[in-house]
Amino acid sequence: MDKRIILSVWVLLVLLPGCGKPVPDGAIVFPTYLELQNLARKESRLAVHPGVPGKTPFWNTHSERFIYAPAFDFPETESAGEYRLSILQEGSEDTLSFITEKPWATLSPVWDKVETGPVKLLVEALNNGQVITRSGEREFYRASPYRGPYNPKDMDYSESAGRLFRYLYQAPYIQYWEKHGKPDPDYGLYGYPAKMFSAVVSGMLLFSELTDDPLEKETAIRIAVNAADYLIHISEPAGKPLQYFPPTYTGPIYADMKHEYRGKSLADRMMLIYPAAAGQVYLDLFDATGNQKYSDAALRIAETYRKIQLENGTWHLLVYLEDGAPVSGNFVVPTGVIGFLDRISEEYGHTGFSGCASRALAWMEENMVRDFNWEGQFEDQKPADRYKNLSKGQACSYALRLLDSADQDSSLVSEAEELIRFAEDQFVIWEDPLPGDYWGIKSVDWITPCVLEQYNFYTPVNTSSASMIEVYRKAYDKTGKILYLAKALDLANTLLSVQDPGSGHYPTYLVTNLLDQEGWINCMVYTASTILELDKYLNDISPGKEILLPLQ
Repeated sequence: MDKRIILSVWVLLVLLPGCGKPVPDGAIVFPTYLELQNLARKESRLAVHPGVPGKTPFWNTHSERFIYAPAFDFPETESAGEYRLSILQEGSEDTLSFITEKPWATLSPVWDKVETGPVKLLVEALNNGQVITRSGEREFYRASPYRGPYNPKDMDYSESAGRLFRYLYQAPYIQYWEKHGKPDPDYGLYGYPAKMFSAVVSGMLLFSELTDDPLEKETAIRIAVNAADYLIHISEPAGKPLQYFPPTYTGPIYADMKHEYRGKSLADRMMLIYPAAAGQVYLDLFDATGNQKYSDAALRIAETYRKIQLENGTWHLLVYLEDGAPVSGNFVVPTGVIGFLDRISEEYGHTGFSGCASRALAWMEENMVRDFNWEGQFEDQKPADRYKNLSKGQACSYALRLLDSADQDSSLVSEAEELIRFAEDQFVIWEDPLPGDYWGIKSVDWITPCVLEQYNFYTPVNTSSASMIEVYRKAYDKTGKILYLAKALDLANTLLSVQDPGSGHYPTYLVTNLLDQEGWINCMVYTASTILELDKYLNDISPGKEILLPLQ
């Protein structure tokens, strides 16, 4: 199978936290659920990349809720010798306070005593123990740390993923490619060709590896070929500023997006994160078929990336097709582009792209790692100002890269773990979500535990859960910290719990009244492949022994 499904595992002996001894005969033994919960609550005292005035920006200016101890950008008072930070909780007469040297100190000293719910933070400047002035206040939501296990495992993970891929293979909007060689006009999300056609290719290649039926295998590959050929056909022609890049937007769906783009057509622009995704599936298709046409298509995309790379090392996020000029001042967070360029350099011998990837990686280290502006970059959302639309996807991708490199540099593990804490802190809902109504979707209708997508679409999406499952699994693999594995399994079990028992369909949105929506192909493919990877990993580290969370 493809290496994105089969994970080579280096961990042979699993260490329990604080134990320091190998687990007997390779079995995975969890602590009790109470020990897991206590561990999670203690870990929530850790801060996530706390800001320091004049040195490290405060990334949480627009954040509403926190699992881990936050720190806020409150100003210092000239005559103050120290500061008192006080936490008031709704429904409680008790106040949690501590004295500190700086008003922007983290809330770690009292954080594990703060209960889930609305919080008001008061910061007072003191001189000789007397209040001089109030330095500031802020209201937010203390989100629940992990208190699982939550949902039982309904079925075998590989069985669940296999049922989804069969559902997708049989879907009319997938079979349409086999019959007509072009996208089904009745499936509106095909209006995002680079993203969705790439998902068709990926999904059908994965299904072709799972099915034992020769005819199904042949048909699935033919569907993948038809979708790839069509995407290549509609890509920018040679000589254009974005030559060989596939389109981000096309089709009538954009007539309905006036609330986002004020009635403008989006067919005249391109988001530069998506050509790399297309390049990846072209390489997958070349591996599956041996047809040089697809490796050549991937190579042309890589060449255009190299040609239009900016001096700072990255690329404009959204540009006009006509001249490549930027639509906004946002830059690509280039984790996906780097991964594509690395692959084409290291696996296919086109080493001339390694410098391009290195410059992009340097930009990541100089900007994203320092500033933590992990902005959401989605084709159906307008590029946002700094920190206004954070998301966890790019942070998780970069954490995976760091963990993959940890064998050469163990210091990268702590950097990756902070990124994982950021993603969990802002987007994982273990239970008791922040009350609210987001785009007509009430948080009481969220199926927990779940993971939200981005600030501008603060809604639980299956790919967001899959992203956290993948990074938790990898973190467990590299650290042996059992809490990571527990979190991965609990999120996976929730995805299985909402899978349609008849058809095998995975709902895109983990919302009680949206489970029957057909949803996004890319979401189904990534979620199912992540569940499949999890299953293979568990079988590798504990062969013949099922790994189950402890009972409450």
